[in-house]
Amino acid sequence: MAEQAEIERILDELSVVVAGQAGSLRETLEALARFDFWSAKARLAEEMDAIPAEIAIDLRSCSWVRAIRACPEVSSRSISGSAATTQLC
Repeated sequence: MAEQAEIERILDELSVVVAGQAGSLRETLEALARFDFWSAKARLAEEMDAIPAEIAIDLRSCSWVRAIRACPEVSSRSISGSAATTQLC
């Protein structure tokens, strides 16, 4: 009986300590979930022998300012003639 009460007391104390770190633990869990997601995508891309997508933007109908604002992940761009090719990360 006394042993069970001691176990419960210790578990209660540990619960208080863990609850005090709930915010940090939640952030860490979310970061690990994002890492797991990107890792799974990378493994699948490797298995599929995939390549990054390319989006062609016609400069006559779309300015770079609007394109970059709409798509902040733009990592590189090259312009040839009247069209630009934008590779996203």
